[in-house]
Amino acid sequence: MTTKIDTWESTMSRKDTKTLLDGIHAALKQEDEKGAFALTKKLPLAPELAMCFATQVGLGPELLKNSGFNLKDAEKKYGRDWLERL
Repeated sequence: MTTKIDTWESTMSRKDTKTLLDGIHAALKQEDEKGAFALTKKLPLAPELAMCFATQVGLGPELLKNSGFNLKDAEKKYGRDWLERL
């Protein structure tokens, strides 16, 4: 199944996102879950999901900040210091 996205608001380009997704798919085909997860963390986390992780899921701001997840989209939406303000 292919999904068409009409608008693109990520800090990561479509091309770079597709490259990462292809890498994740290849890693999963090879049953390399650690490699797939490492690549997944490079994809920008949706701002709303990042906020949920920081405030509701129990990760907390400090753990999320040090988790290695790409938080650039959240920083764009909420400001660079958003985790410090929670």
